[in-house]
Amino acid sequence: MSQILDFLQFFFSPVLHHFSLLGDIGSYIQLSQSL
Repeated sequence: MSQILDFLQFFFSPVLHHFSLLGDIGSYIQLSQSL
């Protein structure tokens, strides 16, 4: 069971990192548009 959780953690951590990166880019674009 713990092996599955380790795998999910390993698989989803780059995905979550990618989405947080996209969120940062999105808020940056909104900031530059409002200026």
